[in-house]
Amino acid sequence: MKPRWMTILHYRFARRHFWTATLPAFILLAVVNGAAAVAAAPETDKNDKTGQIRITADKLVALVDAGEIEFIGNVRATRDESVITSDRLKIIYDPATVKNAKPGSKISSIKEIIANGHVRIETDNIIAKTDKADYSIKSEVLVLEGENSSVTQDGHSITAAKFTLYRSEGKIAVESTDKERVKAILQP
Repeated sequence: MKPRWMTILHYRFARRHFWTATLPAFILLAVVNGAAAVAAAPETDKNDKTGQIRITADKLVALVDAGEIEFIGNVRATRDESVITSDRLKIIYDPATVKNAKPGSKISSIKEIIANGHVRIETDNIIAKTDKADYSIKSEVLVLEGENSSVTQDGHSITAAKFTLYRSEGKIAVESTDKERVKAILQP
């Protein structure tokens, strides 16, 4: 039988490993690599593995002077095996970059990506569900907000009101509300 301190160390390591390795990798892959380059890539063959982002929606609204593109209604953004679905997906560019861009040039100065309404992010065997996902490119901070937001993988799950990933620091904060506490299920 294992001594109690070994069980505690194993539990602490497993919990830390789950959050420091799995969740950041999931969020970064699905949101940064998936939605960050979402600037209206064309629909292509599903077998294409070039890393292109494919977005479908009921409607697209672009505010050129403000540097915003918003996909509305049944939004589905895919890149390789990652999928983001939501009611709305907004990409906000640096307005100065948009105004100074030459026709046909690629705009790479994305400031922020915001997904709203029934947001679901899937990659590999990881699924995140939330009401709102907001990623700030410059500060490298991703926030998942909404009552009963959840992240699950291989039987592990965490449900909370707010997840904040500080990508540059490799840190994640999970917060509750007055009504609902953070709930975690960790598999041995």
